[in-house]
Amino acid sequence: MTKVLLVDDEPLMLVGLESMLEWQNHDMKICGAARNGGHALELIEEKRPDLIITDIRMPVKSGLELMQSCREIYGRVPLFILLTAVEEYQYVKQAIHYQAVDYLIKLELTPEMLVTSLTKAREILLTFSKLAKYSGFAKNHVVEQVKEYIGQNLSKKLDLTHVAAIFGYSPKYISLLFAKHAECSFVEYINAEKIERAKELLLSSNIKTYEISDKLGFESSFYFSKVFKKYTGLSPREFVKKQGGQHD
Repeated sequence: MTKVLLVDDEPLMLVGLESMLEWQNHDMKICGAARNGGHALELIEEKRPDLIITDIRMPVKSGLELMQSCREIYGRVPLFILLTAVEEYQYVKQAIHYQAVDYLIKLELTPEMLVTSLTKAREILLTFSKLAKYSGFAKNHVVEQVKEYIGQNLSKKLDLTHVAAIFGYSPKYISLLFAKHAECSFVEYINAEKIERAKELLLSSNIKTYEISDKLGFESSFYFSKVFKKYTGLSPREFVKKQGGQHD
């Protein structure tokens, strides 16, 4: 259900807006009301509405200033429907700039006009929702591709800058994707995968620790042992011994 916040410095206008429609019939609910832009900004942080219907001229912070603040803080959502007592070109121009859903004149407002604006807002929100899902899928796909590349190249010294360049992204972007979608950093993921491979090699072959270190692209056997102990709580020798084997 779409959450709507009403903002107007005139109490009667707030009452009128709330009673103008059976909001639940439009799959919407009023989540709060504010009488100035400053209070509205506090409610937005608390209630996280999807849509804000606000007057333009208000004390503390105008509707346009409120909209500007929300764009800077939250991005494209919440959406805004702007209300004003008179049609002024300057307001219309600013409303367009901040991508308002609609710009309505209070004295001309009817339930039908409001429903038309609300329908437009719902369609925009639905589009954003689909884009967000697609974006999330696409980002997950990139992470899985990078993971696959890492798995196929564990013998190399895998560097974030180099791997990011292979996939055509910046190191910062790949780093952020891993933090969000892999729930660990890029380096942590590589080290964890290398240690899992090292455990397999320790238990299934007779190659020495320094050889495994070299095989998995670690800068030294000392560093390999340090990372191994960090992830397993044991040195390579202790790990093998605990598993009932022998290793030099």
